[in-house]
Amino acid sequence: DAGLSSFAVFSLGIAPGTASILAGAGPVTFILAALPAGFLGTKYGREAIIRLGLIALTVIFLVSYFLIQDPITLIIALVLTGIFWAFVNVNSLPLVYDHGDERRIGAYTGLYYFSSQLAAVLGPTMGGVMIDVLGDQYRWLFIYGTIFMFLALLALTRVKQRPLIQEISP
Repeated sequence: DAGLSSFAVFSLGIAPGTASILAGAGPVTFILAALPAGFLGTKYGREAIIRLGLIALTVIFLVSYFLIQDPITLIIALVLTGIFWAFVNVNSLPLVYDHGDERRIGAYTGLYYFSSQLAAVLGPTMGGVMIDVLGDQYRWLFIYGTIFMFLALLALTRVKQRPLIQEISP
């Protein structure tokens, strides 16, 4: 998250260099969890693993708002976030392919990347505006994350299985 280092520095009093190092816990954990997340998605279903990831992230962000008070609790939250973000991220594009029409897979891929890049641009921008409006209270980023993980979970409920007849017809 774009505000993570700022949260660590301004809310927890962690030195900027240390904050940057600690922030690496999430991405490193994501990398380590990526392959297992893919295997879990294959074994138990991508949608189920994404749902589990979104539920876990919603809870982690909400609890983090209240519980992160020092570097140790921050690292724990980041490690858990990395694991469950891998559940979501690794299985998302394959889920699009699972539910998409092969004749339009390029369009679906384009929509997937358009949406994910739009979120990558707008998310930190909107979070920054929120922080400015709330008087530099960086802890609110966890509530912001909670809201958007929950909205993603709601969006996932709209995913419909492709009809079997579509798969059989030429």
